[in-house]
Formats: sequence, C-alpha cells, structure tokens
Amino acid sequence: MNENPLEVKMELKQNETYSNFLLKNIEKVNEINSISYEFEHIKSGARLLFVSNDDKNKVFSITFRTPPVDDTGSAHILEHSVLCGSKKYPLKEPFVELMKSSLNTFLNAMTFSDKTMYPVASLNEADFRNLMDVYLDAVFNPLIYDKKEILEQEGWHYHIENADDDIKYNGVVYNEMKGAFSDPEDILARNIESNLYKDTAYSYESGGDPKYIPTLDYSTFLDFHKRYYHPSNSYIYIYGDTDIIRHLEYLDKNYLENYDKMKVDSKLTEQTDFSSVEKRVEKFYSVNDGEDIDNKYLLSLNYSVGSVLDLKLGLVFNILEKILFDSDSSYLKKALLDADIADEVMLDYNNGILQPVFSISAKNAKKDKIDEFKNVIINTFNDIVKKGIDKDIIRAAINNFEFELKEGDSGSHPKGLLYCITVMESWLYDGDPMLLLKYENALNEIKEEAENGLLENIIKEYILENEKYNYVILSPKENLSDEEDKELKDKLKKYKESLTDKEIDELIKDTNNLLEMQKTPDSEETKALIPRISISDIDENPGVVNDVEIEHLDNNDIYIRTDDTKGITYLDINYEVPINNEEEVHMLSLLTKCFENFNTENFDILSLNNEINENLGDILFTISPYQNMKEHDKFRSFFTCSVKAFSNKEDKMYEIMEELLIRTDFDNKAKLKDVVKEEVSKMQSRFMGATHRMVLNEVLAGINKKSMFVTHLNGIPFYDFIKDLNDNFDKKADEIIKGIKELVQRIINSRKDVIITVGKENKKQSLKHAKAFIEKYPCSNDTNIDIEYKKSDDNTIIYLPSMVNYVGEGASYSELGYKYEGSMLVLKKFLATEYLWNNVRVMGGAYGSFIHIDKFGNLGLVSYRDPNVARTYEMYSKIPDYIKNIDLNDEEISKLIIGTISDMDTPLNVYSKLREYVTRKYTLDTYDNIKRRRKEVLTTTNDDLKRHYDMFNDFIDKSVKCVAGNKSKIDEIKDNFNKEITLF
Repeated sequence: MNENPLEVKMELKQNETYSNFLLKNIEKVNEINSISYEFEHIKSGARLLFVSNDDKNKVFSITFRTPPVDDTGSAHILEHSVLCGSKKYPLKEPFVELMKSSLNTFLNAMTFSDKTMYPVASLNEADFRNLMDVYLDAVFNPLIYDKKEILEQEGWHYHIENADDDIKYNGVVYNEMKGAFSDPEDILARNIESNLYKDTAYSYESGGDPKYIPTLDYSTFLDFHKRYYHPSNSYIYIYGDTDIIRHLEYLDKNYLENYDKMKVDSKLTEQTDFSSVEKRVEKFYSVNDGEDIDNKYLLSLNYSVGSVLDLKLGLVFNILEKILFDSDSSYLKKALLDADIADEVMLDYNNGILQPVFSISAKNAKKDKIDEFKNVIINTFNDIVKKGIDKDIIRAAINNFEFELKEGDSGSHPKGLLYCITVMESWLYDGDPMLLLKYENALNEIKEEAENGLLENIIKEYILENEKYNYVILSPKENLSDEEDKELKDKLKKYKESLTDKEIDELIKDTNNLLEMQKTPDSEETKALIPRISISDIDENPGVVNDVEIEHLDNNDIYIRTDDTKGITYLDINYEVPINNEEEVHMLSLLTKCFENFNTENFDILSLNNEINENLGDILFTISPYQNMKEHDKFRSFFTCSVKAFSNKEDKMYEIMEELLIRTDFDNKAKLKDVVKEEVSKMQSRFMGATHRMVLNEVLAGINKKSMFVTHLNGIPFYDFIKDLNDNFDKKADEIIKGIKELVQRIINSRKDVIITVGKENKKQSLKHAKAFIEKYPCSNDTNIDIEYKKSDDNTIIYLPSMVNYVGEGASYSELGYKYEGSMLVLKKFLATEYLWNNVRVMGGAYGSFIHIDKFGNLGLVSYRDPNVARTYEMYSKIPDYIKNIDLNDEEISKLIIGTISDMDTPLNVYSKLREYVTRKYTLDTYDNIKRRRKEVLTTTNDDLKRHYDMFNDFIDKSVKCVAGNKSKIDEIKDNFNKEITLF
C-alpha cells in the first residue's frame, strides 16, 4: 500500500458537511495503513465510515442492529427476504441476478446474533456502484410489504398440493435451521449464549429455532423490518480506493434524504444479574441407534469476560488462547488430554458479541468424566496463577499473535470485509468504530505488563473469581431426530384433521399460488432493470501471474516471485512423494496431523511450540494432489510444508521445518493415540458440518485415480482407517509408526520444489537459503504413484442423525467422451442460478444446491440441508430437457458471461498468486489454454449452451449417486441404492 492512502483526491475537513453528511472524525490508522473518516447523515441519522487506502478491491456494507425478541428467526428470514425484490428492482431474486451478472468479488448477507450485515465487494468502480444500489434499495424498499409469498418461501409455510397429501412445513430458512439444529456443536454453542445471557437478546436464536419458526406471522415479520431497517439504526461502511464524495452525494439523494432521524430502540443490553443464571445446563442431541453413547458427551465451561469494548482485555484473551491451547503441550490442553476426558478438547474466545465468552469445550467426552472436566480446568488455572506462566512462552505467544495482526490474512475474502466485521464489533455497541484495529499501543502495554503478572491476574479475576459462568452438558440420545420428526408429523396430522375441507382447500390454494409465483419467470423488461457493466469492459486477457523466476537445481526447482509482502516471506516446500497403495495414502494423511505433537531430537513438545511461536507466523503440513489436464487418469501428489515468517527469520523457517520433518520422534504411542482420537472427533464434526462436501467427494471418488486419492486422504475411507486404528490401537500402533517413519524417509529423499513469495529487498537472501536447502537434501527417489484404481458404480446411502438431507450424484464427463470448454462454465452459472436455484432451493426448500464442473472431467451435483430426496433426484433428472429448451437472448447470455468471468477473476492474496502459477505448471494447464477458455466464455452463445444436452443426458444415465441424512426420507428411495453406510 502507499504510505499516505488517498491523501487526498479531495481534501476532507473535520466538522465540514458533504452532501448532508457531517464529517465528525478523521484518523490515520497505521496498523492497517488507512485513513478513517466517520460521518453522520444529518437528516436521517445514518452513520457512515469510510476507510480509505489504495486497495482496489472495494467493499460496501450496510448493517442494522437487529436484536431478536423471540426464537422465530425474524432477523434471519428478513435477511433472506429483503433480497427477494424491491421497488426499484421488482424481480423475484435480484440477489441471483447479481450473482449472474456482476463482477463482484464478494456478495452475500449475514445474520449474527445481534446484527444483520449486507456486504458486497468489487474491483470495478461502476460494478461497485451497481451492487450498492441494488442492496440499498433491497434493505430500504423491499417487496415484502406487497408479497406475503416472500415470507412463505424464505421463512415457512404449510405445504400441501393435493387434498390427500400430508401437510408439511417448508421454507428455506426453516430447512437451513433444521440442519443447524442437527449439528451437536451448533446446539452446544447455542445453549452457551442463550443460558449465560438469559435476560438479554442473546437468549434468543436469531437464526430461528425450527420449533418456533412456524409461529412467525406476517404482521410480526413486517414489524421487525419497520422497527430496525431505518437509516437511524444503520451502519454504512465503505472501504478502499473509491470516490467517497460521489458515494455521499448518491446516498443522500437516492435514499437518505427521504428519511427523518428517529429513535430506534435497538440498544444491546448486558446481562447484569448472574445470580439467577443456571450454572449447570443439561440438554440433548441426536445420535444413531446403537452408538456407544457413554463416550459421546459434549461439555463446555464458559465464562463471561468483560466487554468487547475493552481492547486490551480482548488482546490478552487472544494471547491466553495461544498460551493455554496452542498445542498439545500447552498448559490447559495438556492437562485435559492427560486426564483422558474426551477425544477432542477445544478453546474459543468469542468476542463478536457485547459480552465476550471464553469457552473450554470437550467433544466425545466420557460420561464418568463430566465432573472431572470442570475440576481439571479449575485446578489447572489455580496452578498457573500459583506458579506463573513461563516468560518465554508469554513472549513467544505475543510474537505469534502480533504476526497475525500485522499480516491481516483474510484468506480468499476481501481484506476490507475482514476489517468491516472487526469494525462492527465495536461500532455496533456505540464504541469507536476503529477501536479494535488500533491495537499497537495496547499490545505494547501488554508486552511490558506481561512480565509482571498481567496474564495470571487476568486468569484470577476473569476465571477463578468469576461467578459469571455456566457449565453446559450435551448428552447423546438415540434417535432423537427420528422422535422429533415423528412428533412433528403427528402434530401436522392432527392439525390437518382439525381443518374443514374448505380450510384444506385454502391451504392447497395458497401452496399452489406460491408455486405458481415461483415458477413464473420475471419479464425481460423487469430483469433489464438490474444494472450491469458491459462485456466490452472486460479484459480479454486472463489476469494470471507470469512474473515468476524459476531456477533448476538438478531435478529440483525453485520458483520465486516478489511482491509487497509487508516484510514477510511465504515458503512452500513441495515434496513429490511416491505412493504405492491406499494404506500409504491413509498414513500420509495421518502424518500431516502429527507434527508439532511429538518431541523432536532437540526439543520437547513445549519448547518446540515455543520455538515455532517465537519465530514463525505459521507452519502447516498438507497433501496436494494435482491432476493432469491432458491425461485425466494421471496425477502428481506433493507433501507440502507451508511456512510464513518475517523475512529476518528465514533461517529459522528452514531450521524449524527440518526439525519437524527430519527429527520428530514418532515412537510416543500415547501421543499418537491422542492424535488419532482427536482426528476421529474432528472428522465427525466435518461430516456433520460440511456433509455436502462429503457427499460430493463420495460421488466423484470412483471417477479416476485422483478423485479416489482425495477421498482416501480426507473422506470416508480415511475415516474408516482412522476409526479402526483408534478402536484397535494397541494391535496396530507399531505397524503404523513403522509405516510413518518409512514415509518420512521417502519424503526427505523425494524431488522437491521450493516456492517463495518475498519482498524484492529480500529476494537474494531467499534464493541463497533455498539453494542451500536443496543441496543439503538431494533427490534419490522416483516419483511414481502406483495405486490400483478401483472404479466404482455404487449408489451409496449414508445415514446421519440429521433432520435434513444432502443429495448428490456425479460422473466423469471426459470418460463419456466430452471435452472441457469455456461454455461449460457459463452453463454451470446458468444452472446454478436458474434451474437448481428455482427447483431445489426456492420450490424444494433446500438451503442450497451446487453444481461442480472442473477442467479434469469431473461433474457433480449436490444439495445442502434439503428436506427432500426423491424430489431432488427427479429435478436432477430433468436437467437435460431443461438444457435442450434453453432460449436466452443476447442480454441474458451477456449477464451470464459477466457472472462467469467474476468467478474466474477472484482476486488472490499475495502468496496465492504464485501457488496458482505453480498449480498451472503441475497440471500442464498453459496460459494459452486459459486464454482460449476465457475467449470461449466471452463468446458463448445460446447454441453453445444447448450443445451440452448430450453430455448431461449421458451424465444422468451413467452417474453415481450418494445421499446422506434422515433415514425416513432416504428410505423412500432405498431400492435404487446398493450400498449403506452408518458413520457414527
């Protein structure tokens, strides 16, 4: 970034007025190299924060403080509903039109426990303004007042199409929350807040409890909008290199001048009286019939710790999180693991609410350890306060935390969005909006005071002497979801029996009216109202990185790229590992979970973790398979060590990586058992929390070697392996340890690529370190992957204790004789935003539906939190005929092309640019190929889309199916499946 961001396209002066916006405060925020401008709109009372810098990825958000008053999910349903048409844009789904036709780099809306946020981002200034306008009209002028059907679609309705049918509840949010209420970790988190803050808005479920969502009536729903969606209750955020004067004028003239300032009663209140808070909360969650429930408890001890507006206290608890739980050797995590209370223990500091919560949790805990869990925690904290925390551990934790703050890595999301969420964590509660981003002074104070007992005193005051706590126990109950499903069916059956024929006819009429509205497309004139840029504004050339230097050393390569890295070096070492069988894939995956959890030749676990925190930003081991673009049955697999640190610590990057990879002592069976138990628990969480990914992996697993390899790395086969190892550890431990050691030796002797992103001033130093490392460890292995490929056409059922389903199918289109081309991506965008959105989500009630098409010949469909199974498969089967009858005009095609380009041009962070370049090298995907496909996208026609009818027709005929979820729904189509799995 420039040293003085936007200084100034126009000089803005404090206490001056610009388009009826009073500029109340200007501040340079060195920590994020930005200038913040805080405004208030004089007439409407709207607050506006402009964070100015040279970031081209601009972010806009409008947020409302929306404390819930019950469990009906008004805030969540409204978040969905306002994006279903507005006065200026009276389409059924303006949000979907933006997905199709904008160059957005982020487009979504989010309901938190006390606020609702509507953020968008774009690199294109005109597109950015268009996105802002659609969102602003949506929140201030939604069609919900004219169309009750929006509530029925997005929230809930009685669904009955024929007199002989059963009555059901249906609605997108209703089904989304049924899925959320099936996940035990979500249930646990919900009960922490609702019971700890029982006299506040946090006692209610802002997302909606499925038991209470159907009690939300239309007038209450509208009242929620009237109460909270007023400019006086809004927080407008604009970030990046953009024309703020133009935005202020536009906001004033188009929206805010139409409103007068009013008092909105939305202030969040604190829980002040904890004497009546239940200290021990006991609830249930559902497990499958026959599970060993004595080892399936979830436990959480939770403390209310001050105010989110206490910046220094918040930083201390983030540092304590590292000290207490960063590795298996950390104070609290070690104590809990040594007590053998649970398979997995976790720590979380939730500072996204007015009164932050510090939680220590255990998953898959033993029934007879429920009381011991709490005792171990208290005893450990007492011991820490009595003996003090090792000063080296404190300094290392602070150094590592400071690295994270300075780097500000937002992953694949715009950095401005990360800052927006942070801003709202103080601004929403009437604090300084930039409070939590101005951390340097407070952190410096902590560094000084930590040497004199600051952290120990915080533990004593906010944990040991704190009566503001609760202990939540979540007990397993066999087939609870089936019981609740039966209870609901009985309830709706009785309701139907209580209705007259006329009343049933009215419900049928309402259902069919809703379906008719959902089926009726918007007119071309209406759709044309959504603003968009022109295809001519899009660069025909791919924006891929090519400014990379490559140095060859024997059979190894160094890839290096310079960028503005804020003084950080990003290093990947890719070892090309030969693999001979599935068992080795499983052990390779297990190996990546082992590092940092064992002693090494020169460090015990505690000092090793200290060494890492003191010198590195992070170190991570992963497996990265890369499929061949030209021959899809071939792929390369790399064992990757990723390290990042400030560039003056480059020598330590290599030293620590070598210490872990080469000198780890894997002979500690007790520690290996801990790793295995924790991984079983984590996989169970992933399967319940991201079931759609598991289903997609399963349907693609039988397509080719690479897909099979992936599922053996992190899918059901790996879960079976790790679960069996956990159950038979004493018998298998020696064999596994031997296999891991052999794999490590194979990795060390493999050919390697060193991949470096660094500041220009440190390039010479980086090359020197890389060359020395390669020369130190020459390659002596071949790189063959010799795994027997077992093609599978099994149709698989996965039974889960869930109230919703995940419906998938997949096949290899390349095996069916079809080649990858750019128009496939445009068709993917069309099917995702039209056919699947309307038929699976809108009319089917699923929370989401996805289509996967990649350049390696893989094609898959999967739904998410879906109340249906048979109906969704029926919708999939009709895709070919839908494609056959596509009839889009040039305007519609152009919009789809723009949306497709948006997906292709997702901005990459500083280190991902080089990784993308290396990926192209590994997959043999040339720049010319990328440019050709981009041209194919930009020139796609209606006939190009229809041409893929044959491919989808063959796909439906040859695809492999997998469904996961609710037994009663799956059993409706059970005869079409030949394989059944019960995971837990």
